[in-house]
Amino acid sequence: MNLLKACNDLLRRDRIAEARVVRIEEEIARRGIKLNGRGSERYGPCPKCGGTDRFAINASKQVWNCRGCQRGGDVISIVQHLDGCTFDAAVATLSRQDPTRADNAKNAAPDLPNRGLKTRGRSSCNSDAERAREALAIWSAAREPQGTPAGT
Repeated sequence: MNLLKACNDLLRRDRIAEARVVRIEEEIARRGIKLNGRGSERYGPCPKCGGTDRFAINASKQVWNCRGCQRGGDVISIVQHLDGCTFDAAVATLSRQDPTRADNAKNAAPDLPNRGLKTRGRSSCNSDAERAREALAIWSAAREPQGTPAGT
């Protein structure tokens, strides 16, 4: 079980890092939110509470603020704010995972994409995160030995 926990922790840290790489202005644009201003400071109506200029982002600092909602933070917190979701679901959205699974499967093994797992020879993984994904995929595919030759 320690291996499973270590793999889950490593995958979670990897997904959080992937989410934090997303630029706040890119996430705003992806959602079709139009803001005024040039340069790093942009402002406009809050997508949640309205107003005219109470919502702002600072692209150089990668932060946002809404004076009406009295909230602000980084790119993960803006997804939480706009989607009304948990931290893990926001991370899943930003790292292009399925956010509904992030909320419903906090302690379960994550849905892993096919990373070219090999049954023989050396692994093709290059990073610790890829090796952890491969190990977790193998671990998750395991089943109880009852009723198999290994069980007898």
